[in-house]
Amino acid sequence: MKTTINPEEFMGRAGLLLCTKGHGQMTLNGQTYSFAERTLAIVSPILMYSDIRLEEDCDVHALLGEMEILFPNAIRLFNSAFPVKLLRNPVITIDEEDYEWLLRRLDEIEKLEGLIKDNERRGQVAKMYRHAYALLLPETFIMLLAKYYARELDQSEGMPREVQVVSDFVLSLIKEGNNERKVAYYAQCANLSVGHFSTLIRKSLGRSPQQWIEMITINKAKSYLAQRQKSIKQIAQEMGFPEQFTFRKYFKEHAGMSPTEYRQGQADSRQGQAADPRREAVAPEQSLRTPEWAPDRDPE
Repeated sequence: MKTTINPEEFMGRAGLLLCTKGHGQMTLNGQTYSFAERTLAIVSPILMYSDIRLEEDCDVHALLGEMEILFPNAIRLFNSAFPVKLLRNPVITIDEEDYEWLLRRLDEIEKLEGLIKDNERRGQVAKMYRHAYALLLPETFIMLLAKYYARELDQSEGMPREVQVVSDFVLSLIKEGNNERKVAYYAQCANLSVGHFSTLIRKSLGRSPQQWIEMITINKAKSYLAQRQKSIKQIAQEMGFPEQFTFRKYFKEHAGMSPTEYRQGQADSRQGQAADPRREAVAPEQSLRTPEWAPDRDPE
């Protein structure tokens, strides 16, 4: 028996997936990777998870945060070549010492979840625990990247011009994607013609720059729509669309449905899962374990 994870859980997020037991497979950017105990996979805007399958005994933990905060901060601490380095090696096996350290981190997170729940009516106390919780993920993410990608990062000095262009494009997409959705803008930033720029990006990343722009825009929109805290009009404004109609047209063209239909589908899916009595019979080892409270979304 196998269990699948919906990759849409990762939309708009960045962080880590850690396998603590069993075996499975995941497909990232069209390439299939196997994973087992101590396998660590990076979640980021440039790694498109299309299929994740867990064996019956598999247990996967997820530590995820907002991509606009976590991923650019990690890049700034290293260098702009990091996105390309990550594309080449997104799944790693960590050593036993780091694995034990990361398991302790998971225990700390679980304890903080309990403290947050126990003190949810004590405003300032709960807020302090939430902030402590929110600090754990970036620190964990950056420490692991520093160790396991150190060799690649050290080799970034004197990197080829092509690598610099690709890395700058990915970082700009994350930082400016809400306002700039034209390939010509990114080509101009790189001082290249649109044709040369598009060829370079497709050769390095497997998709055209326009496809990357559309994919990250839709993933970000889906993430906002799934949260339900904001109206579709507010989401359209935050994503740089001149009006709600333009956003609706763009979303329907690339996602195959309207924003309202997507949001309703997400709500129906959650209700169906909650009402399905079979879910109680599914062992927790057969599902993706994520923190019950999102550290970067303060409910206050």
